[in-house]
Amino acid sequence: MKKQFTLIELLVVIAIIAILAAMLLPALAKAREKARQISCVSNVKQLSLSNHLYADDNDDILVPRYMQAAEPYKLPNGDTFSGNASGLWVLWHTLIYPYVGDYKTFNCPSGVEGSKDGYKYVGNYTGATMYGRNAWFGAVKRANFTYPSDCFYFADSGYGIQSEDGEGYYNLYAPYFRNNLTVHGRHNQQPTIGYADGHAQSRTNNSIPSPSNNSKFWVAQPSSPVKD
Repeated sequence: MKKQFTLIELLVVIAIIAILAAMLLPALAKAREKARQISCVSNVKQLSLSNHLYADDNDDILVPRYMQAAEPYKLPNGDTFSGNASGLWVLWHTLIYPYVGDYKTFNCPSGVEGSKDGYKYVGNYTGATMYGRNAWFGAVKRANFTYPSDCFYFADSGYGIQSEDGEGYYNLYAPYFRNNLTVHGRHNQQPTIGYADGHAQSRTNNSIPSPSNNSKFWVAQPSSPVKD
């Protein structure tokens, strides 16, 4: 005759399973986020390489934040954009899209759509996507970056976050403040950064310098004395 477990024995087994699960789940969550972070770095690397392909076809100028259009144009999703209250502009997403080729690359795998992470990019007219383009400079030729391997171009970024001076909000396509790159814990407090020379990497929030005209991280041609 097979021995049956008593209620106490079953409760002990359940308790042990619960303890093991409590120990393993944080590690699994961390591993899952690490995988997402690797995917995010790949996305930003692809954006960065596409940026240089864009420059190859545009007089060595890397993709600007936006540029004015002379007439209505087709967005990547096939819709025709005829302008809005602010005018008829082409945002950087649309300018670089032919060199990227898919929407997925514009979307951080750890981003929560509709939150301050921004919104999933689907080829529409919007600045509220999950990656931002440095707003400290406009259209710049590659040769005019003094420190291209130190100056960020694209980054994990946020939408509608209050600026450091407490005045107003800003859109994702034009990150201008340091806390625009510190998006509530995405990638365990490590935003992904794409640089003007084309490489991409993760770095901690605390390692990101405050914006200034002297910063080689923020400015294409920083003034003296140069600092990070």
